[in-house]
Amino acid sequence: MTDPNDAPATDAARVPRRGLGALLTLYAFAVIVYVALGRSQPLPMIEPDEFIYGHLARSLTDGGGLNWRGDAITLRPVLYVLAIAPAWLSDSTTTAYAIAKSEGAFFVSLVVIPTWLLARRYLDARLALIPAALSVAGTWMISASLLLTENVAYPLATASLAAIVIAVERPGSRWSWVALGLAALASFARMQLVVLPAILLLALLLRAAADRGQALERLRADRAVVGLLAALTACVPLATLLAPGALGIYSDLGDFRPSLWSLTSSVAAHGEGLVAMAGFLPVLLVVAASIGSGAWRDARLGALLAVTWSASLVLMIESAWLAASVGTWHIERYVEYALPLVFVTALVAAHDRRVAWRHLAATTVGIGVLLLAFAPPIRLTVEERAAFAVGLRMEDLLGASTPVALALVTVVVGTAAAGLVRRLGPAAPARTAVLIAAGLGLGVLLIEDQAAWQWQFRTLRVGRDRFPRDLAWIDHAGSGPVARMIVTGDEFLWPVTEFFNHDVDRVYAPRGLATPRLRGRVCTWGIQDSGAVQFAPECGTPPRRFYLDDAFGRLTFYRQHVEARHVGVGLVARVTGEPRVLAALQVPCGPPKRGGRIVGPTVLLKISEKRCSTTATGGTAVSGSLFLDQAGSVLLRFRGGDVEHTATLGSRSYRIAPRGVTTVRVAVPSGAGGFQLLLDWPGPVPALVGAELRQGATRTNLL
Repeated sequence: MTDPNDAPATDAARVPRRGLGALLTLYAFAVIVYVALGRSQPLPMIEPDEFIYGHLARSLTDGGGLNWRGDAITLRPVLYVLAIAPAWLSDSTTTAYAIAKSEGAFFVSLVVIPTWLLARRYLDARLALIPAALSVAGTWMISASLLLTENVAYPLATASLAAIVIAVERPGSRWSWVALGLAALASFARMQLVVLPAILLLALLLRAAADRGQALERLRADRAVVGLLAALTACVPLATLLAPGALGIYSDLGDFRPSLWSLTSSVAAHGEGLVAMAGFLPVLLVVAASIGSGAWRDARLGALLAVTWSASLVLMIESAWLAASVGTWHIERYVEYALPLVFVTALVAAHDRRVAWRHLAATTVGIGVLLLAFAPPIRLTVEERAAFAVGLRMEDLLGASTPVALALVTVVVGTAAAGLVRRLGPAAPARTAVLIAAGLGLGVLLIEDQAAWQWQFRTLRVGRDRFPRDLAWIDHAGSGPVARMIVTGDEFLWPVTEFFNHDVDRVYAPRGLATPRLRGRVCTWGIQDSGAVQFAPECGTPPRRFYLDDAFGRLTFYRQHVEARHVGVGLVARVTGEPRVLAALQVPCGPPKRGGRIVGPTVLLKISEKRCSTTATGGTAVSGSLFLDQAGSVLLRFRGGDVEHTATLGSRSYRIAPRGVTTVRVAVPSGAGGFQLLLDWPGPVPALVGAELRQGATRTNLL
């Protein structure tokens, strides 16, 4: 049996060969699992992150550099974008998306390698596989099915943190510089990881403080790196404040000013997320092992504790600062980088019998009380997956709220572990202690995984139903570039439509209309009295193919041919000759959204409703601008509801009969003209079911 006071048995300078076959098998298994799960992910779901990285990767392969529809995007950490860019060499955007997701599974699963190499210093080759397996076993691995920088940053950060552990163990060695080199590479994948040098500095100071007899000798051996780290830790935040433009798309970070209360609350919430993500028991074991100074001075456990605590605290504070400035929820993937260290430290502590049952019981009670008292309700499921999953399953079982659920799971798991520690005693085989700890933690992780993946698949299935079967339907509708024409405002389906349709290469909005939600270059357009369309020149040659998806605005051109149409999504129209508008119609309600409802604790997603605008009087209106070469009439058809309603055009009123179809005829002279039909109802019923322009024998659908 290994003496807990012995130094790590494996020299970090040598790559251990024993167990490499099992490690590669574990890696291959993780890749296969997450590629398979990713294939069931029909759409991106993290906005704007996934859309930014996907667009930039496609732009790189197109030879356009880092830009989005002609608008330069200053992204400093581009490693992930470079990694997935080859996927967009495919002719199909849907194929490119599938390849990029698979690449994410290959990249993120690499975390098993640095985790195993670190654990192998303290455990035998087979036991070292356990923390490696845990590092790819939880809800944070959902990123493998998403286009997120975490897929590359997670294994690189783990490699840097593993090097930090060795650097703390061996003062004055080259490992501090190896850790910094890996930190630079990780930061090139995700800017959040610029805090890795601060983690190294704090870990060196904690380990020196614990080893009081040799504190000065330790710091003296690392004086060069400590001085550099102190300078970096001071200068990086200062540079962020003084020159935020250097951060590129993250330049607004310099404007973040969260209050002390919101920052403190956010730190606690991210601590909650870390506890839940880790499966509860690993965090309990780390905290329990940290009680008393003996473990901190231990040759095997001291460095692990110093780095695990440093990484957890620094990441929680940084994540709290970011999250508290943009929302009222915690973001679990911001603190996931500490998880492999938590797993290794917890299992080494169990292996070396550094966890007393009394300390574990006290830790269980303390953390359980904190979660019950201070854990906030779930506000954004997509970012609070582990806590949501626990709350969802406990709500199914007991009807418990999320704080109660988290506290109950903590008490149940912690009490069971403390009871086993007491019963087995110090004479139990080390392997048994590791297997029991890993088994309890893995059991919780698997339950969380099932709930989180199930919720995600159900959510995305509902979202997928809103779109045509062929997501690249615009690209397949015809040939040539397509311009999106905005009439009244942004359409919420647009990000997904643009993501999968390469031919939509420009967007036009009416002059003076603000489009704050749109990324990429937006040009302007207007209509002359003749109906001729004026396009701003910065978007190049005036288009001939148009994508019309405005929920409340309908454009109809002269000499247009509709190449493809999907109700609720939009249509593609090709225009012969110079584009000229026949009619611009504004309707009170958008098309119905296909789909159902998803319900979870504090989460209710409604998909099947119509969106309607209202006038200043609380009603709605149908209005139109027409540019006619020949006078005509617009026929508006309404299907009535349960009661009678009224529509008003100037001084004339029309009765909208209940449960029938009523036609309102509006005469329109030749030339530029228009009308506004005021409706006395604010919702989708009665419904506008038809709008037709009649000019002699010619009939044109305006909806």
